[in-house]
Parts: sequence; structure tokens; C-alpha cells
Amino acid sequence: MLKTPERVPFRLTRDIIDGMGITGVEGVFRRCCEETLSVMRTNKEALLTIVEVFIHDPLYKWALSPLKALQRQKETEDYDGVNLEGLQEEFEGNKDAARALMRVKQKLDGYEGVR
Repeated sequence: MLKTPERVPFRLTRDIIDGMGITGVEGVFRRCCEETLSVMRTNKEALLTIVEVFIHDPLYKWALSPLKALQRQKETEDYDGVNLEGLQEEFEGNKDAARALMRVKQKLDGYEGVR
């Protein structure tokens, strides 16, 4: 709901790295990440089946429409001079869901492609 939304889901800051001890990210943290990814890749089909359910769920919203996002921003900030009616457009959440599922498949397959 921020004016400029946060795009980074997780920040590995120096404070977090310092808390990992002398090995930092090259010790237990790295091994845990590698093992987690290995387990996810081994069970890729089950994981994708679970995520795929959300594509067909009419009650789940993958993203906010531009109108809803601005309305929520307006609730938290004072937004002067913004025309909300101009942003009323058809919004399809299933396209966002399909894009998210494709990105998950790419990550599980090991592709580092550009979004």
C-alpha cells in the first residue's frame, strides 16, 4: 500500500549476516538454503499443484487493481490531485496468477531469466 511498493521480498542486511556468526552466509545459512531448494525441486510437482489451486480460486486476489491500490494509499496518506476515476480499468487477477506460477516453475527449474 506504499506510494512506491517494495519489490524486494527479503533483505539480507549486514545486521542479519553479523548475527549468523563468523561464517556469515557461507556456513549453516548456505547449506540450509541449498538443502531447502533441493527438497523443493525434488517435490516440484506437489508444490506446483498446491500453488496452481490459487489460480482457479475466485476468492483469492493475486494483486490489487490500480484503483483499489490508490484508494488504500489515500486512506493512509493525504493524496491531493489524483484522479481515481481515470484508473478504472478491467483488472484480471488470473494473468497475475499465471505469471506468478510461471516464475515459480522457472525458479524450481533453475532459470535465472529476467522478469
